[in-house]
Amino acid sequence: MSTDANTIHLTDDRFAELTRAAQAEGKTPDEVADEAIAMLLGKRRLDELMEFGQRHTSELGIPESDVNRLISEVRAERQRDRWPCALPRIPTSTSARSTMGVRPVRF
Repeated sequence: MSTDANTIHLTDDRFAELTRAAQAEGKTPDEVADEAIAMLLGKRRLDELMEFGQRHTSELGIPESDVNRLISEVRAERQRDRWPCALPRIPTSTSARSTMGVRPVRF
């Protein structure tokens, strides 16, 4: 956390609650406040993203039941684009490994 001084104003009751929570967790009130604010802002970003997705799927006429499948398809397509060549298949049988000169290694 930055050492620059920042000021926020809390009600006395809220500050007392923050102080109790900090003491219970063995942290400073600043640390607990920073974590709480980060969680709140993260939740707001997620809510905005969800709203964006719902708005656009609605505009495109995509039913909610298709969303997870479509996301999986796009991710798989991107993965294929990233790695366009197939990796060589490694044999799983012991006899196939021995013909390739592969010996098991024990750790």
